[in-house]
Amino acid sequence: MKIIYYLKRKIKKIDHKFVIPSGLIILFAAAIRFYNFQNQWILWTDQASFALLTRYALFNFKLPLLGQFTSAGPFQVGGEWYWFLMIGQALYPFSFLSQWVWLILLYILFVIVIMYFAKQLVDKKFALIVGVITAFSPAEIYQGFNLENLSPIPFLSLLAMVFSIRYIRKSNSLDLYLLALICGLAPAFHPQGFALLLLLATTLILKGKPKWVYLLCIPLLLLPWLPVFIADSQNHFHNTQNMINYYLFGQNKIPLDVLGRRWSTYLGVFIPQSWAYIVGGWPILAYLTMLGILLLTVYNALKLKLTKEWLVIILSFLMILTLFRYSHVPLFGTYLLTLHPYIILLTGYLIYFLINRYFLIGIISLIILTIGSFYKYSKGLVSENYNALQVSNLEKVLVDKYPHQSFAIYDYQDSAVGISEALSLYLYNDNKIDDKGKKIGITTRQTDNLYNIYTDKKGYTLEDLSESNDSKLNSKEWDLVNPSSIYHKVQEWFKN
Repeated sequence: MKIIYYLKRKIKKIDHKFVIPSGLIILFAAAIRFYNFQNQWILWTDQASFALLTRYALFNFKLPLLGQFTSAGPFQVGGEWYWFLMIGQALYPFSFLSQWVWLILLYILFVIVIMYFAKQLVDKKFALIVGVITAFSPAEIYQGFNLENLSPIPFLSLLAMVFSIRYIRKSNSLDLYLLALICGLAPAFHPQGFALLLLLATTLILKGKPKWVYLLCIPLLLLPWLPVFIADSQNHFHNTQNMINYYLFGQNKIPLDVLGRRWSTYLGVFIPQSWAYIVGGWPILAYLTMLGILLLTVYNALKLKLTKEWLVIILSFLMILTLFRYSHVPLFGTYLLTLHPYIILLTGYLIYFLINRYFLIGIISLIILTIGSFYKYSKGLVSENYNALQVSNLEKVLVDKYPHQSFAIYDYQDSAVGISEALSLYLYNDNKIDDKGKKIGITTRQTDNLYNIYTDKKGYTLEDLSESNDSKLNSKEWDLVNPSSIYHKVQEWFKN
């Protein structure tokens, strides 16, 4: 009876005016992120490779120390991305799709955490506004389907912001250390995470003069890179040298004018288009939102209403924005994942002001942004997961023709990259992969092999390579894409 009485008291204390709408927002966010999952999850080269390596590492009790080679230069980041996926795979080991589900759950958690943070930063009304914006964000929805190592960056960026503001407010050293740890962890997933070092620097500068406790930030920044250093110690630290050389010298070999990186294009075209993909859907809304945030920030600064917390957020946002402008790489919308929580919070900041000052205008603005985001989301929906259907069909052809055999899958001159590794993933999931199994090649090019098994409508051909030994296959540029081979290429390539 005491327990029931205690629970009744607790329920009465719950703020139903906040808990109920926030709960509905989270439920909606979860529903829209899982809606039509079977057709929305993305399967291509990187996704198949990540999923293959993760399953192989988990089932063979291996710990990946390195990530994939980056597109920026000849170096690898940490293996933490695989560790993250291995957790999701271990929770439900019977299907490789559990890795995609695990990633979507992270993006639902993002909605919960950003609402909590918004409530602590301002109030409950601001939390609900931010929750609605996040729940409808097309970029947040779609990135949850995209099994890439940059996908956890928005969540890590949000966590870094949470601990930054907590440290600004409470001066708790633990918050600072957690901030430093996350700022070291984010680039271990993907190099764009290095931008969070600017958030750490802004936090330390605005908090005051450095103290001795700040020195502990250095080992915490380096801690997530320990797996890389361990692997690198077996390879004369070539990876570390290549990374340092790239950031100090290599990236400057590509001039910014070659990349078309003018401020007018960057701020006038790329940022508004990317902003609209995150919030609002239509670029015109991004232009208006950006202008509104600029005017509101100037207004609050002149009125001395700009708090230190918002100053940290705004200054680090501008610094990261500037850093990306001077990055010597082609920019895509996914390169702004670090800025997702910034853009969502700043947009909510503007809507919150409008609702408090001009209620009707603020509500209409929120509705228009929501409609724009939903329209952008609906335009990106696909009716069928064509890659998954194609790979499933290729697997069926092999299993029907050779019902009691396992396979070793080869790709000819990387002509079928994406499909070949995805086929290997499907077969591995069904226990049909063996390095000593029947040798099957997949290609879109003409080969001298005479044993054609099947060619689908897209021109992908399955070939029987049983008559060829390994040395012959290697000389003819057939590349093994079995899980063990994928793992070796990423984790153990330097051991040859």
